[in-house]
Amino acid sequence: MVKSVSVLGSTGSIGTQTLDVIEAFPDRFKAGV
Repeated sequence: MVKSVSVLGSTGSIGTQTLDVIEAFPDRFKAGV
C-alpha cells in the first residue's frame, strides 16, 4: 500500500530527513507537492 505524503518546507532537517525516508522506500511512499 502506497501512502501519499505532502511535504511543506523541506529545507529544514526534519523536511530533508522526511524526503530521505520517502526516497529510501519508493514502494511505500509517494511524495506530493
